[in-house]
Amino acid sequence: IGSIYFKNESNKMTLMLDDDAVWKNSEDELFPVNQTYAGNMQSALASVTSSRTITEVTKDLASFGLDTPAVQVIATLDDGTTTSIAIGDEAPVVGGYYATVDEGSEVYIVTAAFYNCFIYTLTEMTATETIPTITAEYITHLTVENKDKQNVEISYDETSYADYAGFTNWTMDQPYATAIPADADAVATVLSNYASIEFLSCIDYNAKDLSKYGFDDPTASIALEYYKVETTK
Repeated sequence: IGSIYFKNESNKMTLMLDDDAVWKNSEDELFPVNQTYAGNMQSALASVTSSRTITEVTKDLASFGLDTPAVQVIATLDDGTTTSIAIGDEAPVVGGYYATVDEGSEVYIVTAAFYNCFIYTLTEMTATETIPTITAEYITHLTVENKDKQNVEISYDETSYADYAGFTNWTMDQPYATAIPADADAVATVLSNYASIEFLSCIDYNAKDLSKYGFDDPTASIALEYYKVETTK
């Protein structure tokens, strides 16, 4: 399969497989296609089977939701051969969804798993950037500049006093006028949040106007300093 076109209630896209086996958006080659979801579509199409044939000939496609399909899929092979699948209403009792192939009059049932592979929204089809893995123990400096609250800054100081009473090598530099020792447990809790941070989704991969998202006057700005441990042979 070299090309997959799909259309659902909120999204439509044509995916093209390039020479490096990477799926691209035919209308925007810079668009960061979610390769996992594109791969799911490819696998689903390569192994699709009908779980049941409802009727071999029908002119009443509306009864199955196939007069205005919820999902339309066209798979194109490398030799140019195409196969189209239209998916309509959910089939009661037996489960799955009604479908036709190549605009035929036979009505089949495909699995819900197959249907789910083609209902991704544009946001879901947009790959998210991977944030570098940060080990909390390797963070040495954290600054949080808040819009409506006090700023917070903590830093690791190897020369500061540490003992078993709770004092550590961490100091709190802001919001106080003079740096004070930071609580060990509180520091560990705060830093653990930044070690597990990840993006939920990407809603605009090429934003031209950041102000529409509030970045002209951000609620908070966070800066981390940390080191990496590299093992050499």
